[in-house]
Amino acid sequence: LDTYESILSSQLILGVGIIGLTFLIAVTFLPGFWALLPPFLVAISPHLVSTASYILTETLFTFLLLLSLYALCKAFNSQKILPWLLTGICLALTYLVNPVSMILPPLLAVPLVFCNTERADKQLRLRGAFLLVAPIVIAATLWSVRSEISVPADQPNSGDRLLTNMVIGLYPDYHEKWRASILRPTQEIEIPGAGVDESYGRFGQELIERFAEDPLGVASWYAVQKPFFLWSWDIQTGFGEIYIYRIEISLYETSVPAITTFSIMWSMHFWLVLGAVLGMGYLFSKNEKNSEGPIILYTTLVSISAVYVLTQSEPRYSIPLRPEMYICATFFLWRTSIWLGKLRRGSS
Repeated sequence: LDTYESILSSQLILGVGIIGLTFLIAVTFLPGFWALLPPFLVAISPHLVSTASYILTETLFTFLLLLSLYALCKAFNSQKILPWLLTGICLALTYLVNPVSMILPPLLAVPLVFCNTERADKQLRLRGAFLLVAPIVIAATLWSVRSEISVPADQPNSGDRLLTNMVIGLYPDYHEKWRASILRPTQEIEIPGAGVDESYGRFGQELIERFAEDPLGVASWYAVQKPFFLWSWDIQTGFGEIYIYRIEISLYETSVPAITTFSIMWSMHFWLVLGAVLGMGYLFSKNEKNSEGPIILYTTLVSISAVYVLTQSEPRYSIPLRPEMYICATFFLWRTSIWLGKLRRGSS
């Protein structure tokens, strides 16, 4: 096998693992056949299928993030320290693939520290919280040392890249003008944000000025439009629709089953995202039991989405979060079916 075929084979194995992990997470709190719906949606998701054909980190990040969340779900039901350590290591590996996941360990450790439990269980969870955070702190520290030693001083670092993404995410028309500048170079189209990415102070000044000029517009951009844009269907920074790079022949143009699944997922995408959002309401139900799984998933979805909303909100970045979103959408359908059943019984 050549290198590309070997990578495709590894991506295929990771894809099967993603389907399996989605089921294993879903079955921790979804009963019966409900647990089969999320892995089925993952298996026919055109975005997850198409990204697996590229030599990119999306598929590996999707797998490691799911593995971390599954390990955490198992750790919550364990009375041993080892599952917490393994979860921390998985989260550290996930961070090394995509630094956006750095925020997860401290956020996931918060309910462990403040959970009302018995003293013995409290001590276990405090140690568990420490083991969640410690591996990623070690990994981030070692990576910083590596960067200081091996990366030239004149090369952009993670702080520079973060600032660039924040500048890109500040302007609603950035991608439109960026594409136009490439497609029509003779028109000398000006890309927004020139000079703003020189420093965080300059970015802050630009943000304040734009907010002063149009406070409702800026607030709407960050609170409504960017989250909607992040979870929309069509990839913008790429070839478009479900493709990051240009393609010659697509499975979704030649295979009837593939075309059918594409149509199904395209028509359901908005409703699945909406269902996942509405499902958060059930977390506050007094009758909600075994809620650790949904809380873990929603913490992950909301926190990582928030990072992308504050920086560059691009539909491509939500692709690794699709399995978690499908589980949450199914959670909403399941809890709603129970609620409707109670209404029918009450009215009869």
